[in-house]
Order: sequence, then C-alpha cells, then structure tokens
Amino acid sequence: MKEFVENFSKMMDYGFLGVYRRQKMSEENVQTRFVAALAKACGIGAFLNLKYELYKDGEPILPQTEYQMFKMFELPLAEIIDDLPEKYRHAVMEETNYYDIEALLEGIGNGKVIITEEGYIMLGERKLHASKDEIDQISEYNGQLIYEELCKGDYVKNRHFLECGENVYIPENAISQSEEQAKLIKAYPELFRMCYVKNTRTSLYRCKRCGMVLRENKIGVFSCVSQKCNAQLDKKIEIEMHGPGWVMNDIVARNIYYPGQLEQTIKKILETGKEIGTVEQYELWPGKHEGIYDTWDFKVQMNSGRILLVDAKDVENPHWIINDKREFLEGTEFIYVVPDDKSKIYMNQVNDHTNCVGKVQCLRVKELKKLIGVK
Repeated sequence: MKEFVENFSKMMDYGFLGVYRRQKMSEENVQTRFVAALAKACGIGAFLNLKYELYKDGEPILPQTEYQMFKMFELPLAEIIDDLPEKYRHAVMEETNYYDIEALLEGIGNGKVIITEEGYIMLGERKLHASKDEIDQISEYNGQLIYEELCKGDYVKNRHFLECGENVYIPENAISQSEEQAKLIKAYPELFRMCYVKNTRTSLYRCKRCGMVLRENKIGVFSCVSQKCNAQLDKKIEIEMHGPGWVMNDIVARNIYYPGQLEQTIKKILETGKEIGTVEQYELWPGKHEGIYDTWDFKVQMNSGRILLVDAKDVENPHWIINDKREFLEGTEFIYVVPDDKSKIYMNQVNDHTNCVGKVQCLRVKELKKLIGVK
C-alpha cells in the first residue's frame, strides 16, 4: 500500500506542477506543447489504473490525459479519492492531506482556467514551491523529497555521507561494506531506498574528475553529471566490485553529491583557516538551527569579527546565482563561492548585477583562499 500512496502523491504533485507550468506558458504565449511533469503525472495515473484495476463503470478512475488532469483539479480532491476502492481510499486519507484540499483550478469560460486561492496555497508548500519555476520540475521535486527525508535524521552526518566519494557505490555483501555504509543502511532504510538503485551491470566506472559512477547509456557510451566531467571520460577508473551492489541515483548525484564536491573543498579551506587562526569557528549547513536546511552552506566566524554566510555554487549559467533565493542574517556578509575555472566575464555578470550589488559577492575558490588567508 505504501507504493500506491507514494505514486498517487507523485501523480497529484507532478500533475499540479505541470498545470502551473502550462498556465505560465499560456500567459507568456509559449507554443511548446510538451510539459514533462504533466506527461509523467498522466503516465502514473494510467499505470495505477492498470496495476490496481481502478475502474468505475468501465472507465479509468485516475486521469490519464492532460484534459482529465485539468478536470480533476477543477473539483475538490475528495471527489476522485472517494471514487477509489475502499482500501486505497482509506490509505490515501490516512497517509496524505489531499482529501481536505478544495478545487485548485476554476473554469472562467472559453476553455480557460485560473489557479484558485487554494491552488496558490498548495504551490506554497515547500516541495512544490521549490520546484514550480525550475526547468526540470520533476528532478527538483524529487530532490526536495530527499532533503525532507534527510531532515528526519542527522542531517549533517547523512548529507556528508552522500557527498563522500566512497559511497557512490555500496556492495550488497555486508562484509564488504564500510562501517558507515552498514550503519546508514540499518539506521535510515528509507533514505537509503530513496538515494540508491540496484546495480545490474557487470562492470562499473568512476569519473576521474568528480568520482561519481558513470552512466552507461548504451554499451561503451558513458556520461557523468556535468559537461566538464564528460570532457574527461577517457580517463575513467574501473571500480573494484564485490558482487552485486547499489549505485547512487541521478537525483542525489546532481542535487547533493556533485555540488557537494565544491562544499568539501571550501570545508578544507576553512579547516586550514582554523589551524592558522584566521577562522575562529564555522558551522556546516547552519540553517538547521533556524529550522531551515540548505539556505547557505557555511556560517563562518572570522577572527576579525566578520561573519560570513558562504554558499557553494557550481552552475554553468550565472543566471542561477543572480536570481537565487537567499536568506540573510543581520550583521553578516553573503558570499557565493564558485570553481576557479569560472571566467572574469562570468564573475562580472554576477557581481555587477543589480540583484547582487551591495547584497552579495561572488568569489572563486582561489579568492576565498585569499580572503581566509590560506595559501
């Protein structure tokens, strides 16, 4: 039943993210017909109808087309939940809050709809709010699910685990697992399930640049999580396998592991700063103290009295830094740190933009070293 509820929830959330994207496209006169989140939601609806035999009067209960998805959201969600067979209806009511949600869309004639007040309230919910305006809504949404699961346990310890190169592949054989791997699997089985997929390949390779397990899209054709990595695939390293095992999935690789490599570089600089006395102390992912995670990556107390909020960003387009959603603390300085290979033009685009001037500054790793006093 857990699998059913998870898929039902994704159908609802993907569906409404897709509806929101479709509405934005309509407002902006964008002609592209395909909306990935809507297509995925319709596919999940069709899958659930078929697998669990969800039919009423010979017709599928859950939406399988974009038109049906829109029509579902024009009614209170209790309507479609009440149509489910009792055991599925009961499970959805027990495990989710969809039953109490009123209509998310309202028809205004001529085949047009608008998002209701209830709809905008739903879009304000963390997973949807973080995902709704992203290019890849589905990836961002699934990343938010993992962040929520991380928050249920030791956030700092478990996120550090997912950023560690030794954990991109985990052997199934307990004897071959490290102590940390065995502990995470036992203590956080749901987090493990969300972050790893069973490996079915007979050989695996790591990226020499970032250490991630390479994806083999077809026999002999590999790819990694960034364009910079893909330029160095000829230097791939074969993994010594100990029988069957699990591989970190793409969502974790893109949202946690890959950006985490820059975070680990910054951490080493701050540790050196502590050793030489320029850094008094620092906190990793300090947003946990405010009940908010991942607002910035480091809160640094300098020996001079300055307090820095440092956020690591390794993104191809400076647009994502310029328009980033930021949380500020009074009496602090906000700094973005990017890899050393970012050009002067890239840096100027950020630092000279009106969204950033007087509010934040962007530094390369080498410039952070200079600020901290590390050679």
